[in-house]
Amino acid sequence: LGNIRGGRYLAALSDGMGHGKAARRESTQTVTLLRLCLEAGYTRQQTLTAVNGMMLLAGRGERFSTVDLLTIDLWTGQATLDKLGAAASWLMSRGELTRLTGDSLPLGILEDVAEEGTAFKLAAGDAVVLMTDGVEDAFSGVQALETAVRTALTNSSPQRAAESLLA
Repeated sequence: LGNIRGGRYLAALSDGMGHGKAARRESTQTVTLLRLCLEAGYTRQQTLTAVNGMMLLAGRGERFSTVDLLTIDLWTGQATLDKLGAAASWLMSRGELTRLTGDSLPLGILEDVAEEGTAFKLAAGDAVVLMTDGVEDAFSGVQALETAVRTALTNSSPQRAAESLLA
C-alpha cells in the first residue's frame, strides 16, 4: 500500500471469506479501512479493533476477512506483522528463511481482537512474503512451498518474485 504518515511503510493483504465479487469487495474494503485508520493516526491495535467493529456491525457476524498487516518504520527497519486468520508468511532475513504464523481468528468474527503481532528488524536485502491460503494450498506441503519461496526470492524484483510463486 505504500508510505503512510510517521515515516512508515504499510503492506496489507486480506482474503474475504467466500469467492467471487463479494469476497473481493470484502478484501478491498478491509484493506482500505486498515489504511485509512493508520493514516488517521490510530495505533495498529486501535486500527484492528476499529475495522473489526465495523465488520461486525455491517455483517452481523457473517462478514469476515483474513488479514496480514505489515508495518515498517522506514528509519529504523523495525517491522511488525499482525496475522489474523491468514496463511503463513515468510521472512527472508540475512539469508535465513523463517515461516511466520499467527493464532488469531479473522477480523469480523469476535468482538475482541487479541493480536499482538510479530516484531522483527529488517535490513537491506531482506524480504517479507505475504500470501493467501489459495497460494499456500497450491503446493503439496510446507517443504514444497518453502522451496518455491526461496526460488521466487532469487528474482530481480518483487513483481517477478510474486509471478514466480503464482506460476
